[in-house]
Amino acid sequence: MLTHGRVLLSFLMLLLSIQVASADAPYEQRRVKAGVKFFQAMLAADLDIKSKKGDDGALLVLVVYQGNGASAEKIARQLSVSDKGQTPKLIRKIPVHVEVTNDMTFQQFADRKVAGVFIGENMGRGDLGSVIGYGSDKGVVVFSPFSGHVENGVLGGISVEAYVLPFVNMKTLSNSGVRLKPFFMGVVKRYE
Repeated sequence: MLTHGRVLLSFLMLLLSIQVASADAPYEQRRVKAGVKFFQAMLAADLDIKSKKGDDGALLVLVVYQGNGASAEKIARQLSVSDKGQTPKLIRKIPVHVEVTNDMTFQQFADRKVAGVFIGENMGRGDLGSVIGYGSDKGVVVFSPFSGHVENGVLGGISVEAYVLPFVNMKTLSNSGVRLKPFFMGVVKRYE
């Protein structure tokens, strides 16, 4: 298990070493792969993450999709097991439970605490707006690895420039009430 200091050090090392590489993989697949890592770091940076545990003591993370359920299931597996694929994923020593959904109303989760939502595929403005609204209303970290989503209101994503960095929509962060650690906010690219 990692201590807070080791998690932060690991995150810094990730920032310095991550590459959106492999020229044979499509661009969006590379963004999703990098996004999974940054999403986990953003959840770990959520100052209120412990209060988002469900009745089972785990963090419920949703992967939303419109049409490609197989891709969403693959992302869910990446989010739910350790990098070696042998043990369940922990975020700040809390187990993670991942579910896949294409219900943009989130009705089936009305009576459950949700810690985070990962957007598993590029989607249109209508569905994107529903996901953003849900995250803001419920104080949930919503993350998308897709270009343009943070600018359209998603709380977090990635910025691919000279370096790959977490990307945060400051207005959505404020509206959602999600509080992220100062350390994390010190390394993000901010969208005002």
